[in-house]
Amino acid sequence: MSRLSHCRGMTLLEVLVALAILAGAGIAGLNVSSEQVRHTERLQQRQLASWLAENQLTTLFLQRVWPPENWQIETREMAGHHWHLRWRGVATTDPGLRALEVEVSLHGDFTAPLALLRSYRIADE
Repeated sequence: MSRLSHCRGMTLLEVLVALAILAGAGIAGLNVSSEQVRHTERLQQRQLASWLAENQLTTLFLQRVWPPENWQIETREMAGHHWHLRWRGVATTDPGLRALEVEVSLHGDFTAPLALLRSYRIADE
């Protein structure tokens, strides 16, 4: 009996402090995982926009007519979303070189496009 009287357990206050620490760590873990899910969706949108821009750039390179310098706009459906694409030919300081810009937006707002590609091509003679 004297041996048991020397053993102490945790007090209620110590248990509550430990639970509070574990709860705080759990909430922090949930916040991190929700941020990752949100960023994963944004990365997926940027990847799809990049594919659309690359496809449009390839299509324009295969055409023999160079696009005008004013923006050409088109809407396409991909992966359950309506994507807004715009492209234009861009004059350069070198007459033998032409530039082409392609932008892709999800909501039609091109102030911050999800994808922006610029490529150059030797001008046809």
